[in-house]
Amino acid sequence: MNQHPLNDSPGRLSRMRWAMLSFALVATILNYVDRLAFNYLSAEGALRELIPDDTFGYIGTAFFVGYMVF
Repeated sequence: MNQHPLNDSPGRLSRMRWAMLSFALVATILNYVDRLAFNYLSAEGALRELIPDDTFGYIGTAFFVGYMVF
């Protein structure tokens, strides 16, 4: 007979659903933290003086190319 391995117990599917929701939540939080980090780096202040404009451009380009690839 055709039995799917996930149909063994009803609790197993529920645990997998919560695990996937947890991964999605963590990914969403990391996405917002990454985007906020660039706002803080580009703002005026003492932190902005540490990174020259061309270096900030390289960092931003590398981040967004990596973001696009993944």
